[in-house]
Amino acid sequence: MKTKPNEVVGLASTIQLRADDVNSVDLNDYFTTTLLIDSLVFANQKYTIDSFGCVNLNVPDSMEFISNLDIYFGNEVYGIPVKKPSEQLMRINFTMPDTKEILLKGEFTNWVAVAMKRENSIFSYHQLIEPSSYQFCFIIDDKELTINDYPKISNGIGGYNNQLIIKDARVNNPSLNFKLNSSGEIVLNSNDSTAFLLAYYNNTLLVENQIIGADYKLDVPDYMNDDKVNHLRAWAVSLTGYSKELLIPFIKGKPVMNPNILSRDEPYRMTLYNVFVDRFYDGDSTNQPKPLDSVLPKAQYLGGDVVGLNDQLKSGYFDTLGINTIWISPLVKNTEGAWGEWKQPYSKFSSYHGYWPVSFTKLNPNFSTAAEFKELVEDAHLSSKNILLDVVSNHIHKNHPFYQSNPDYFTSLYLADGTLNTERWDDHRLTTWFDVFLPTMNLEKEPVYEMLSDSICHWLNKYHIDGFRHDATKHIPEVFWKTLTKKIKTNYIQKGQGNVFQIGETYGSHQLVGSYVNSGQLNAQFDFNVYDAIMKVLCDNSSWVTLTSVVDKSLNSYGDH
Repeated sequence: MKTKPNEVVGLASTIQLRADDVNSVDLNDYFTTTLLIDSLVFANQKYTIDSFGCVNLNVPDSMEFISNLDIYFGNEVYGIPVKKPSEQLMRINFTMPDTKEILLKGEFTNWVAVAMKRENSIFSYHQLIEPSSYQFCFIIDDKELTINDYPKISNGIGGYNNQLIIKDARVNNPSLNFKLNSSGEIVLNSNDSTAFLLAYYNNTLLVENQIIGADYKLDVPDYMNDDKVNHLRAWAVSLTGYSKELLIPFIKGKPVMNPNILSRDEPYRMTLYNVFVDRFYDGDSTNQPKPLDSVLPKAQYLGGDVVGLNDQLKSGYFDTLGINTIWISPLVKNTEGAWGEWKQPYSKFSSYHGYWPVSFTKLNPNFSTAAEFKELVEDAHLSSKNILLDVVSNHIHKNHPFYQSNPDYFTSLYLADGTLNTERWDDHRLTTWFDVFLPTMNLEKEPVYEMLSDSICHWLNKYHIDGFRHDATKHIPEVFWKTLTKKIKTNYIQKGQGNVFQIGETYGSHQLVGSYVNSGQLNAQFDFNVYDAIMKVLCDNSSWVTLTSVVDKSLNSYGDH
């Protein structure tokens, strides 16, 4: 068997074409260098990349629901799945003769209020949008309201929103099923005799436009990458839709039947547990700071530390939970003293939580020394467990030396109208401050995103952790995530240092959450929309349809894996 090079780290994320946009694809998201890309072929049309490593793809009139993009890179040909535009035109109307302005906000605007277009007494809003169900409401004279023209649905906080359902052009999706024959080979079949197969092995196209039929045997290549995990992924595509994505890991040319043989850092094997360090376990009673007079007991440091965490690791506590990945709250050095919110009731807190950094690379002495953290990571790896570190990239505390030396590298605390730019989560999400003492870094500026991405890589290089949970993902521009991820791929993963898993935190629409999960940015994000639906069902007596519809929406938005 031969070894096949793979210049794309991980599985290439699917390209979703848009109907109303210029479909610019940044190939830097997939390749650490684009200089060796010779040409690209999509729908029998040849393309070339521009000087920035991007290509603009056209949408063919006869395009299938999913097609393949061939990328000729050096002596290899790579394939990336490309999905046909799926947006439908959404129309929302409101008739109100005596009103000058009506605003609209909803999931499709990320809950930012936008003005509706007025023509005589009819107000309208049109937008191309992905098929799904969407909640929204109207605003007249600063008051939110719903109307009877659209169904109403609980908003989960005691009120209601209107709902609009946009139907999908996929009306009858074929299935794609597999089994192993007596030789251990993959055999595929579909319930649609007209469906054809689109299959990849890692990022190489295996089969395209092949009718599946009954019991189609798929020939997997005879190359392997040492003992690394390879992946087969496939779809059945018909004239009316496409199947769920089939994803099967392979090792040494054989499908993996027992997940226990996968290494601990394979993303699909990870089971996460969040350790909030200060509140978890006190292993060293000498490193706790003195209580602050102006802070209530529950907002003081309570003593938990990395020594205590490692004690519990060695005791087998995480084994009893079935956990193999420990996500640790921020360990970076934080400000001292008591600090309160900018608005009433002006409660004050210590920095026990770890989200008020005054350093990018130094450890919080209340939690750990360098030797203690290294020991924790080593012990975790010996017990086949991963360590993910929570990282704060949006802001720092105003006592941080970087802010004091470079105030021009931060966004403004005040907006143009003179109001505070604090907690403007949606309408000013890339510049807002979390509090008046927490300056937001302007990560659009190259010196800032280069410095911070280098600082985050420091934690990989010094401690050999397995990845990051990224705080406040949606408040940080994409250029930072792309820069960080490219450095991780180039300087760590491709040098054989191990996998690095990055998971983000974003509250917002499915479209916003999913926009950060791709080959150029993060591996995953937490799906708070599912969490909210679970809470509505279990705590507010909502119908189970509330949950199933959100899960379906998530799968349609993010893909099956």
